[in-house]
Amino acid sequence: MCYFVHIAVPQEHGGQVRAWPSDDLLVSDCRSEGVISQFPRSWSAFTVTDPSGHCSCDLYAASCKRFDEQRERARYRVKGWSEAKISRAVAARRPKETRYDRFVRRVGEVTLACNEVQLCATDGHKDVQVTFPRMSMDRLAYLAADGTFPTERVVCIQCR
Repeated sequence: MCYFVHIAVPQEHGGQVRAWPSDDLLVSDCRSEGVISQFPRSWSAFTVTDPSGHCSCDLYAASCKRFDEQRERARYRVKGWSEAKISRAVAARRPKETRYDRFVRRVGEVTLACNEVQLCATDGHKDVQVTFPRMSMDRLAYLAADGTFPTERVVCIQCR
């Protein structure tokens, strides 16, 4: 089963989402009337997928465990390593930024620009027939949660 991530922003900010790099993400106008109906009428709704347009699975849930730099540093200190050696080791182990990381960062940036963004994720290609429950969170909580949110729920991310 695949997931599809949809984002809605006030119409005047739609260009910011459309401007996301196409080699990293494919942003297209949302064509699902059921999904569009979840968002305010005056907003622009988009479907965001991988560059091939196949699905949003790698944007919906992070598959890797979060890197804890402080824990890594403490582990090397216990071994008696110098700070310079620890810094090199941590830099080598630090994961590279993923498409998921970039998506979460971009959602945070757009939220700052327009004060509110709404997201929802749907499973599969089925059209939405029901109204999804809504939940709100502030931008910092969204970023602290590494961009995770439940499926089939409209998540309103706001600057507070």
